[in-house]
Amino acid sequence: LFLTGVAALFWMPQPSIKMRLAGAFIAGLPLFAAAVCRPGAVGGGDVKLMAAGGFFLGLSAVWDSLAFGMALAGGYCLYLMLFRNGRGQKIALGPFLSMGLMLGMFRSMGT
Repeated sequence: LFLTGVAALFWMPQPSIKMRLAGAFIAGLPLFAAAVCRPGAVGGGDVKLMAAGGFFLGLSAVWDSLAFGMALAGGYCLYLMLFRNGRGQKIALGPFLSMGLMLGMFRSMGT
């Protein structure tokens, strides 16, 4: 994903390199903080995925992506708690963040 973001610099001039770097930093920072503050809560792959996605999408679209991904994960956790007795169960965050990145990409293409 990061290499796609680097390649996109040549065929998609927007967002600028500055906005891409800001997106990578801003997207990865909250997940990195969660991983450091509570070990096991968020994996390193999730941090790298969102940082690479932030570089690909840029700052404005990565906020939507992170919000979409976390909302999807939260909805799934709510489903587990209500219907599957999943309290305390661990889930993989990566698939939800990937769906959030996809939704953020589609949303940014429309604006």
